[in-house]
Amino acid sequence: MMDSEQLPSLNMHIREGIEYYTSLNIEDGPGYAILISGDWGTGKTHTIRAILKALDVKHVWVSLYGLNETSQINDAIFAEINPILSSKKFKLAAKVGKGFLKGALKIDLDGDGSSDATASADLSNLNLEKIADPEKSQLLIFDDLERSNFKKPEQILGYINSFVELNGLKAIIIGNDSKLVKRHKQYKDIKEKLIGKTYEIEPDVTNAVSAIYSDLEEEVTKFLAPRTDLIKSFCLTFSKQKHREDTNQGDQKNKGQEDWEDINFRCLKRALIDFQHLYRNLDSTLREKEEKLADFFKLFLLLGYFSKTGKLDSAELDQLKTTEYEFRLKNEDLPLVYRLLNAWDFKADIHELYVGVEEWKHALLKGNQAGFVKSLKKSTAFRPTPAEDSWVTVWHGIGHEQEVFEEAVTTLEQEIAERKYKTREEVLHLIGISIWLREDVYANSGNESSAQQSRHDTWTKISRDWQVYIKDIESHLKISLKEHYFRDREDGKFGLSIWRGETEEFQELSNHLYSVSQQGLYSSIASTVYELAKQIPETYVPFYNAVCATNNPGDSYPSIPVLHNFDPNEFTSILFSTPAEHFSDALMFFKTRYEFHYLSKLEPEYEWFCKVVELLEAERDASEGIDHYRQKNAMELYVDPAIRAWDTYFQSKSDQDPASSAG
Repeated sequence: MMDSEQLPSLNMHIREGIEYYTSLNIEDGPGYAILISGDWGTGKTHTIRAILKALDVKHVWVSLYGLNETSQINDAIFAEINPILSSKKFKLAAKVGKGFLKGALKIDLDGDGSSDATASADLSNLNLEKIADPEKSQLLIFDDLERSNFKKPEQILGYINSFVELNGLKAIIIGNDSKLVKRHKQYKDIKEKLIGKTYEIEPDVTNAVSAIYSDLEEEVTKFLAPRTDLIKSFCLTFSKQKHREDTNQGDQKNKGQEDWEDINFRCLKRALIDFQHLYRNLDSTLREKEEKLADFFKLFLLLGYFSKTGKLDSAELDQLKTTEYEFRLKNEDLPLVYRLLNAWDFKADIHELYVGVEEWKHALLKGNQAGFVKSLKKSTAFRPTPAEDSWVTVWHGIGHEQEVFEEAVTTLEQEIAERKYKTREEVLHLIGISIWLREDVYANSGNESSAQQSRHDTWTKISRDWQVYIKDIESHLKISLKEHYFRDREDGKFGLSIWRGETEEFQELSNHLYSVSQQGLYSSIASTVYELAKQIPETYVPFYNAVCATNNPGDSYPSIPVLHNFDPNEFTSILFSTPAEHFSDALMFFKTRYEFHYLSKLEPEYEWFCKVVELLEAERDASEGIDHYRQKNAMELYVDPAIRAWDTYFQSKSDQDPASSAG
């Protein structure tokens, strides 16, 4: 990503254009206006005001926001300059005559000789004697063009044209050109009559962020100042400006890359003001954890900004209740909120680190932050850090004095004997530490009486006993379903790398630990699926959703072999106890589970599958009449395709490796 410091000087083309336009010394005026275009909230008004101030150009500024009659613009002009009509450049009586003062002026916009618009420009009530600064009238600024309430663009552009073409004045129009083109079919043609030059504004992130800071309280600005580059990076990440640069450099749009709008500085400011409101209520225990608070701010900035733009509404935020990996597992398109998080490179699990989705919705969409701070204090990220375990002290041993280190090692030896540590992440660290201590810190000295050799022998024994340790804590081990589908790297706990994790010894023990932990998961899943199987006679849907790949919410296990844990006779009895009208549905899972691409993983179920099929066939063959026909029909629909899938699988496997055939 390009840092803001690498960007060229932004909007210099607009400054140069305005400087040239205002310098034109033509008796009857240049005869055209210029348009400054950009998305709403991108800093057009701020930029043009700064340019005019730098150039010391006197002007009249009129906002068209909400106006729907030209008489309202007259009033705005009068209020702005008090008034302009005696300006040397505005010889109204000489150029137009009193008819213009009293009524309506017909304006030919396209030069075909017919009047295309009527500009109701009744300026006769303006007091010509009270002009504060006549020279200001040489340049008129019409802001918020697309936010005016004129029904037709020719009404407002015709009005502006009366100043530019008939009265020789200069005018700058500020608006969103692309929106006007989409909104009004006639706009493009009318624009060609009046607009001589269009300038596209580039969002000036650096100046915009500085301007926002000036409106915030000092204490929150002190927190945000070190995160200025983060805020600039956010603006560039979600800006058309960044993607225009990519295109100019010849890059092709990547699949899934979004078409972002230019950053909306008004929405950015509102999001930061919301953060300021939250920051006021943070006590010292939260503010002291500045780095963790900075990580939280990165998420708040994203969700806060896009809730202000309207892209993240209640329904979109609700998508966070389903984890990203569940969407990916089901091959579903990611919701916008996850696409935004990925574009922002936010990898942390917001469900574990911060507050619940409902609290986000209340804070961002309803302005209710009451429960937000309370939940934030209880979150994993901000919870008080417990006393350091002895293995952590040993891990950081290089930074400790000998006495402290040896004391921690002694404690750790006792804790291992007592089987204190029972999580997979902790055991991975202990395995790595044991290899490190044995081979490096307490390497074999050859002197049996030395303390060094005694430690070496102790840690040699510990290293040999890890499979026993794992067996002893087996009931506590269980990986998550997420880790089963996407096995994490062995990074260990607290983000600490694992000592000697590259060794073959560690890898073998790590795989063994993973396998044991996986069996814990499988056992849990088997219990869950068994309970769902017993419900098949009442409703087959929960069981079907659990064992098949579907688009339904909730956990599913389409590639996890667990059905072979069930007694085939009991399972078949459950199927045959299903009412006749739903019997076919009860068998539907066979086709879906076994006709897809998971057979290599489900191979442990094959013998169970064959036994169940044998029982189904026996029951079918023993039945008569409609019972026989119903069972035969259901098996042809759902069981026979599964049989063919298994046959094809084993045939393919045999062709690739004859020795592996199940034949």
